[in-house]
Amino acid sequence: RRLLEMILSSNATAPVILSGDVHFGELNQVNCISSGGVMVQLPEVTSSGLTHAVAGEVGAYPWFMSWPVRVYLWMMPRVHDVSGQFLGANVGELEMDWEKQSLTARVISYTGEVALWHSWNLRELGGVDRAGREWVCTPYWGERRWAVMATNMLSLALVGVVALGPVGWLVWAAVSKVPWRLLGGNRDGKSKHKAP
Repeated sequence: RRLLEMILSSNATAPVILSGDVHFGELNQVNCISSGGVMVQLPEVTSSGLTHAVAGEVGAYPWFMSWPVRVYLWMMPRVHDVSGQFLGANVGELEMDWEKQSLTARVISYTGEVALWHSWNLRELGGVDRAGREWVCTPYWGERRWAVMATNMLSLALVGVVALGPVGWLVWAAVSKVPWRLLGGNRDGKSKHKAP
């Protein structure tokens, strides 16, 4: 919040936040409106890194570290996200088109393919006099944080029950006599019925 207030009260014509060191790439945006009704978009470009990544062929975490990070990133509500996330090794690129008055941000994969991209109109990035105004900023997708998080956690719990249910039943069967009785035998694998 303080960072946004500092940027919005500065004299920067079209500010763009560049960040990294999280081992994945993404493009984010917040929409801010002033007390006078002036709207400004603040983009953030995250690109990292060329040597370390959550997934992929180059610099990726081991699978036992990668999957918990993937689940965490999936569960967190990405309400600022304008183009998804790229978990592989990447580099960021900014292109200014002065004729079209646009800024295009790209996250480029290790193989040179454009993994993510988004374009902004320079006039919408804050080319206005912002001094002395009060601002309210909202995420790109609106205030859906807790609803998205609850939905994702419920989905994860359902997947866990479906995936781990049979495993739990087998563990229960290994330590309990009840499942074997249901199958017509005992825990030793012998039938409870006597041979004729």
